[in-house]
Amino acid sequence: MAEFWESYIDEALISEKLVQIGEYRAKVLGSLVIASPWFDHSLVFQLVLWVGSLGLIGAIFAQIHTISLFSLHPTCMLIGGFICMAEGLVSFRNKCLLSSFSPIMAGTRRSKLFSIHKSMHTMGISFIILGFFFIFVNKVRFNYLVVPNTVHGLVGFATILLLVFQLMVGGKKLEKLLGSYTKVYRFHGEMARLCWDCVCASVLLGFMEWLVIYNWSTWLLKLMTVPVLWFNVHNQLRSTPGGGGGARAQAQEEGT
Repeated sequence: MAEFWESYIDEALISEKLVQIGEYRAKVLGSLVIASPWFDHSLVFQLVLWVGSLGLIGAIFAQIHTISLFSLHPTCMLIGGFICMAEGLVSFRNKCLLSSFSPIMAGTRRSKLFSIHKSMHTMGISFIILGFFFIFVNKVRFNYLVVPNTVHGLVGFATILLLVFQLMVGGKKLEKLLGSYTKVYRFHGEMARLCWDCVCASVLLGFMEWLVIYNWSTWLLKLMTVPVLWFNVHNQLRSTPGGGGGARAQAQEEGT
């Protein structure tokens, strides 16, 4: 396994491509008029994340009116992709989870942050895979084509593969950091941002395919909520706990 990571992971090439993507993303974030210091506050982030995510889940059941394999698919995807993954992404920037769980956790502050980061991402990918399982079983049950054949399906499947790769890279990186304090796979942070982009894109595409069963007001509300959540996470990642800052500050805090 060690030979695989050393032989097939071109860290320089991946980092270069991710930096290019990050530059385009930074231009979009910089152009948003909602960018404001109050949006950097950790409690505001939590409020927007949880209200937005739970609102999306509530809207799904308000339209479908039943608990089924089909409705459990987006529910698990939103819990894993929007709640767990978002909390894991900002765990080194937003200290709400650290403040809440620190009294019952052992180890140093640094090890606690790593544990929260790893746990939230592990929970996130678990819920996402569970959501994929539900839609797979639902397709088998109704004799639908199980191979992804829509834009949403293709992007969603590619996102899952990217998340699994990211989780493996993160595990290898954590092993090196906690073992020999060797800093490897510095692209891990930028790839996490790309994963968040892909998750949001997949959810948006999924809602667009559901237009036939939604009224226009609900559909538009969903399409407006997802970009707000997308911005909420990226804005938190580029801010310091006191407001302001950027990627360099985050890298220093993560020890990457």
